[in-house]
Amino acid sequence: MAPPTNTIPVLDFASPQGNLSPAQWLEVANRGVRGIWAKCGNGNNAPDPTFRGNVAGARGAGLAVGTYAVPFVLPLDETSHPGRSPLDQAQAHFQQSGALGLVLGDLPPMVDLEWPEPKDWAHWGVTPSFARAFSLLYLGETRRLIGRRPLLYLYSDWEMHLFQGATADELDAFKEYPLWIARYGVTYPGTLPPWDAPTLWQKSGGGGVLPNGRTVDEDVFLGDADAWEAFRQSA
Repeated sequence: MAPPTNTIPVLDFASPQGNLSPAQWLEVANRGVRGIWAKCGNGNNAPDPTFRGNVAGARGAGLAVGTYAVPFVLPLDETSHPGRSPLDQAQAHFQQSGALGLVLGDLPPMVDLEWPEPKDWAHWGVTPSFARAFSLLYLGETRRLIGRRPLLYLYSDWEMHLFQGATADELDAFKEYPLWIARYGVTYPGTLPPWDAPTLWQKSGGGGVLPNGRTVDEDVFLGDADAWEAFRQSA
């Protein structure tokens, strides 16, 4: 298939990208980037130290801003590992982000499902049914707190393991959340079942270079300017 013709460049930012100066943020905006998702946290660990600076810098350059987090999908004993339940993690990330996404015009939050990697699921005691139940609780709590549907970031191996043995009701529940697909080395993103099409596409991991010399993932919103504005106002 031919590459998508209507796309809006966006970025996802975390501590490996550091913080940019106001002039560097303007350079990013001048390259055509229209929004960023800044990482607020990993599991129940400390907040990402670059989050607030990235949000403020991007706003100052006129970019739309949103947040993302990586929940740890682990069935650990809460008495020994407090804060690891899906509800606890969703609430912690909501607080760490300063409730970013509550206001329409800001970007809805993104939930990054990638840890633990499927090859390590047996080590952590993760099963597909547990991962589905955990993820839906986390997504639902994030939606309740923000009042908007969060995006769901997935790559094909995680998706394949996640939906092993899934029921039709479970698949329908996941389809409630827009898909951010990670798929590299292709000209067209395709999709992942059960979604009909993705909303965003991560085209490369670390394929872009920032004004501070650090690498960054290359992402695009799959739509034109009108669709982008509608997405920013979506609940």
